[in-house]
Parts: sequence; C-alpha cells; structure tokens
Amino acid sequence: MGVTLVFAWGLQSQSSWQVDYSQPAQWTRDNAGNQIQIRNNRLEYQDATDGSNRRMYRPAPAELNDSCWQIDFTFRAIRGGVQGATGTLLLGLTQGADCPLNTCGSTNGNAPLSNETGLLTSFLSQRYGDNVNFQVRVKVGQQVTVSPKIGDIQYGNTFYLRLKRWPPDSFSLAVYQDSARRQHLPGSPVQMTLPPGIKDLKYLQHSTFPQGYPDRKLTGWIDDVSYRENDCNKCPEKSVWQTDSLVTCLSEPYLLRLPASFPGRDSARWSNGARGAQIAVSRPGLYSVTIDSGACQWKDSLLLESKSASLPPIRFDTLQCYKEPLSIVQQAEGYDFEITALNRPRGDSLPQPRKDTIKIKLMGPCDTSQKSLVIEWRDCRCRPLVIPNSFTPNDDGLNETWQIKSACPFTHYQIIIKDRWGHRIFQSQNPRKAWNGRFKNKPVPQGTYYYFLRYQNTFTATTQVGSIQVIY
Repeated sequence: MGVTLVFAWGLQSQSSWQVDYSQPAQWTRDNAGNQIQIRNNRLEYQDATDGSNRRMYRPAPAELNDSCWQIDFTFRAIRGGVQGATGTLLLGLTQGADCPLNTCGSTNGNAPLSNETGLLTSFLSQRYGDNVNFQVRVKVGQQVTVSPKIGDIQYGNTFYLRLKRWPPDSFSLAVYQDSARRQHLPGSPVQMTLPPGIKDLKYLQHSTFPQGYPDRKLTGWIDDVSYRENDCNKCPEKSVWQTDSLVTCLSEPYLLRLPASFPGRDSARWSNGARGAQIAVSRPGLYSVTIDSGACQWKDSLLLESKSASLPPIRFDTLQCYKEPLSIVQQAEGYDFEITALNRPRGDSLPQPRKDTIKIKLMGPCDTSQKSLVIEWRDCRCRPLVIPNSFTPNDDGLNETWQIKSACPFTHYQIIIKDRWGHRIFQSQNPRKAWNGRFKNKPVPQGTYYYFLRYQNTFTATTQVGSIQVIY
C-alpha cells in the first residue's frame, strides 16, 4: 500500500482504484444529451457526435502524478456513423475540468483548441469512413502531440486498453484483442515521450470531437476503468518494431536496426546467431531478437518478406480513343511504366473499331515486369459515344472524373447517375460538366453506379443506360 496524501481540494493518492459507473450523480453532464450517458452501470455512447462538443466528467478517485502507474479499461465499438466515420474521446485524464480538446460550446468545423492539459485516448477515423483506429493526444495547453495509430479495426468487437506511465517521461498505449491482454492489435503498443507539464491529472473525461464531419457518430460503451500504481523498477512494456511484418526489396542486404530507446541494444542477441544493434539480412524469413538490460529483457519478432516480381495491379479502359492518350483506370503504386501500342490507328478517321495489343513495362524498386493487354480503338469524335466504364476519384491526378466523350456537338443532352438503391447522385444538362465522384461534397463509396443518358446530335437521338465502377 502506498503512502496516502490528502490534498487541499480533496483528492487522495491511492495505490489502486476503480471508476464507479453505478452512480450517475457523481458525473457532471455538459451538453451530453442522450448521446453520452451512464446506463447499465457503464458509460455509453449513442450515435455521438452530431457535430457538437458533448461530454461527461468527474474528479478522478485519486490524482495521477508522474510516478509509475497504469490504467486499464474495456471498450466495445458497436458501430460508427455514415461510412463508419467516428471521432470520440474514450478517456481523457486532465489537470482541470475544462473541455479536453476543443473549447466548450464548439460546433462542427475548425473549432479552436481549449487550454486544457492532459492525456486523451481517442477512437477515430482519419479519412471519411476509412482506417478506424486508436490514438493518444498529448495536450499541454494548445500544444498537441499525436501518437502513431493502432489498428485498422472492425466494428462489433470488444477491445482491452492499457495506459502506462513510468518516470521520468515515458508513456505507452496498448490495445489488446483479449481480456487477458496478451494479443495486441497491429501497431500496439505505441510509446511516447511526454513533454514537461503532464502531471497532476485530477479529472476523468468522456467526450466527442466537434471537428471534422458532423456524422462521425459512435455507438458503443466503456467499462472496467481501473488504476493501479506500479513498481518503478519494473521493466517498461515496449515493442522493438511497430509492425509484425515488413515487405521490402531484398535485391541487396536489408539492415534491421534496433531503436536507440532500448538500453542494451549493442549486445542484443538475434535468432540467426548475430549480436549487436543491427544486422544485414538478404533472405526473407522470421527474425527474432532478445535485448537484455539489467533485470529487464525484451523480445520481439519481425517477418521479413520480399517484394514480388509479379506484375502489380494496373488496369486500363478496354475502350480507347485512337486520337487521345491511353486512359488509365488504376496504376501500380510505386512503379514507373512504359506503354507500347503495336497497331495504333493513324490518319484522320477510323471507320470501324479496331482491336490492338498494348505492351506494358513496369519498372519498380526491385524488379521489372511486362504484360500485354487487348484493347479496342474507337473514333470518339461522333459515333459511338465513348462512355468510360470506371474511374478513380482518389486524388492521385489520374482518371479523377467521369465524363462522356464526343467530338460532335449535342443538340440535347441529359445525364442522371443513381446508386444501387435508386437515389439520384448526379445530374446535368451540360455535356462539358464531369462527375467528380462526390455527392453533397463527400466521396461516394466504392462500387457500382448507373447512368441514364438521353441525347441528340447530328446523327442520332437516343436513350442509353449503363453502369459505372467507382474505384479507390
């Protein structure tokens, strides 16, 4: 049992404590509504947030200082908002009772930061609907440091989190898949060096983030929040590598280095019999390392894989305009390429469509690959119209918009695009207006959409229906 100290404002230093969610009256509600509430003896989020700053907070059972301690809690992520987007403070440990991240009363948009100081464990998606993960924000006044991300998780799962601190300024967040806290999520744990000022944490907070999309809603719950003091002589929990596997070029020896934060790294023992802070490897495989420092020992493994020499994904429209550059649907990331068309039409006209074989040569950091594709050249100036069957509005500068091509003027033109449920996503009577893959200024989900075209030109008047693939 640690020494008990009584502070003027009433908090005590205790060796262990557990948050009691059976007493709602102990918590202060700040614009919480029914989106953040204590129910069923736990803290529940219900479609939080709608773009407003909502929270519940209370004094911690005891003050958290800069000694050795850990906090465990359980989090169930049931569902997110539109496209799975979310942005929620699961547990904030703060010096005061001010709003933890943004100023109180903030609404959706670029809300200003508050002056609060603390450790903010967050659950959020960086992009709209993508990559839902855990992070820690270390906040000293208006200075914010963000940890690396943990996981790329799926909703419907329960997670077991652990926050640990040890002097003088080390901190870690670990997220586990099991209640015994043995199976880490990808990227867990993350370690941080805390700036001066992160001490005397007196409040617990649960809140939402008003910044970002207003439909970053989360439904889930938090329970089993417990604190205990640790032996400062106990070895800190560390991972040597922030990933379980690495894909790289092995055309030349690859250097595996140990982080400088590990004492004893210069005498580390590797699974291949080598010793030292780094080894050069030239073969794929599982490499393990053991680091000893005094009474502490750390072990970790890394699966090293070689980049494949096979052709990465690269896709073209099967229909191409013979007087225009080739239309690329999806390009192999990290590769340069050369394209050769063996039978590209020449001249001012192309009375009939013509098939051709194009050769693609890809040059990557490790290898060079070649592939042949069959396409069909068409005269896009009048008939038939060239209607792309896919595009990639992913901000890489290639094939960003969808537009019908014709060199002949339209005397009448109307295009309507709908999703699979029949909702109207885009419409225009201007043939020069392209669809950028957005609806209400937000990217639409990847998938199939349907166009309904009605047009008239010098040669014909007709209606046409077809599908479009949106690819990211």
